[in-house]
Amino acid sequence: MGIIQVGETLLNGQNRPAEITAVEEGEYGLVWRGVFPDNGDVGSGYMPYQLHAEIPLRFDWYGWATKEQFTLPNGLKVGGTSFWRSDPRVDSLEDYEKEWERTIPLMKDEPMGCIPLAEIQRRK
Repeated sequence: MGIIQVGETLLNGQNRPAEITAVEEGEYGLVWRGVFPDNGDVGSGYMPYQLHAEIPLRFDWYGWATKEQFTLPNGLKVGGTSFWRSDPRVDSLEDYEKEWERTIPLMKDEPMGCIPLAEIQRRK
């Protein structure tokens, strides 16, 4: 059982609720897909395991559409990123993981979460 399940609701970095319709777990993080009930938009996001949660919403972060904080149903805040909705990679866990691998060396001075970067790289 992962940190978020289909049928649950999370808040994105703009405090919009998203009802989760799919979750895929990868080596570096997980991808969620959902529907925003306020307007019916379909969205998704990526939660890298080592990205720090206490971050402000930022746009155009190292090639990602956003760097943000997601709030899980239990109130836990986790770091996250996303592609633009028009990006063809938006539905691919593999593409999120490839982009995260590309991002890791670029963010060497960024705050990291509870899993040390060396441990993530060791698992490859």
